Amino acid sequence: MGYFIESNLDFVGNSEDLARVATIAAQGLFLPGDHDKINERLIRYYVTEGLVTRPKRIGRDAEYGYLQLLQFLASRFLVEQGYPLAKVAPYIQALENKQLEDLVVQQHKPNLAELLVAAYQTPSLKLRQSRLSDEKKISPPKRSLKDFLDDEENAETLIQHQKKFFISENQGQKEKSLREVNAFNLTTLEVSIQEINKKMFQLKEQLYRQQKESQLEMRHLQQAIDQIQYSISQVLETSNQRLLNFMMEFKKNEQRQAQEISLLAEKIKLIEQNSLQKNTQRSAGDDK
Repeated sequence: MGYFIESNLDFVGNSEDLARVATIAAQGLFLPGDHDKINERLIRYYVTEGLVTRPKRIGRDAEYGYLQLLQFLASRFLVEQGYPLAKVAPYIQALENKQLEDLVVQQHKPNLAELLVAAYQTPSLKLRQSRLSDEKKISPPKRSLKDFLDDEENAETLIQHQKKFFISENQGQKEKSLREVNAFNLTTLEVSIQEINKKMFQLKEQLYRQQKESQLEMRHLQQAIDQIQYSISQVLETSNQRLLNFMMEFKKNEQRQAQEISLLAEKIKLIEQNSLQKNTQRSAGDDK
């Protein structure tokens, strides 16, 4: 059991005391909601709606106890979780102290089945008030002996009248329970739709983040490709320049070699001419 619950087992006080202790307990138990909104007005509203049992009356003062403290904390927790007041009231009223303590400390959220069982087992505050008013309406007035004898003679009529009354009351209770179930189903459906919309929004955000990450990765990849292409172009340009230089040098060497061959051919030609002249002169000398 939580310390803030255990330390208030003997709590007794008015609405102001209950608001103060409930605020401290809610903060200590880390219950959801704005704790600054816990005040006497909210407590009286919870009592009016049947979430909190009506306090004892000591003269003109209202006295709250440990049960009302647990009921208020548990009711506020469920209301902050989105449960409708019409379903919280019968559920809270059906719980005992130990169950309320577990709900507040462990922050247990009841399911649909638990709420429906509580709704059927525990009549709502308005239904209890209507029953009390109906009982007051049908309570028999003071009658004389003659009236009593007349009632005895018409006992069958009285029984039939009571049967009709209880049948109509049961039908009204069934219709009201059916309306409450339908209202709860609509509320559950709305909550489910809200959860679906929330998940869809989260999915859209996730897809948007993934798209942004993909775009960023594609941008990095494109930058890497551009860098590689630039490097390749630089290498090709350098290679082409080197090849061009090599071709020009080769052409120069070829021209130089051609010139040398031409000069060598002229020298050979001159040598041949000189040799021919010498041979001619020798032949002429021999003939003389």
